[in-house]
Amino acid sequence: MNATSGILVAGGFGRGPFSTQLNSPTAIIMDVYDNMFILDAGNQRIQQFTPGNNVGITIFDGSYNSGFGLNAQSMGMDSFGNLYVPDFNSMRIQKINLVSSSSCTGMLSS
Repeated sequence: MNATSGILVAGGFGRGPFSTQLNSPTAIIMDVYDNMFILDAGNQRIQQFTPGNNVGITIFDGSYNSGFGLNAQSMGMDSFGNLYVPDFNSMRIQKINLVSSSSCTGMLSS
């Protein structure tokens, strides 16, 4: 099978901060409901795209204006749907609870 084209599922409307735009996306995670979570590094945010919708919802604003100053390049998700975002400039891990839309800052330990 040789694919010759793709289907636009997020972004594609130029670089920018609007809900249909991305700026340096660096990580993508899909949940069990086919929601796509995109780490939009250039905009310091995490955007959620629901199936069939190319308009994103900002679920985490990591900008300096929000008090976080998120500078991340990757993220992970646990079996409960929490997102974990390593912030390498601030040397911290952000945990984002998608169910309660809360976040906390701290170090992970095993």
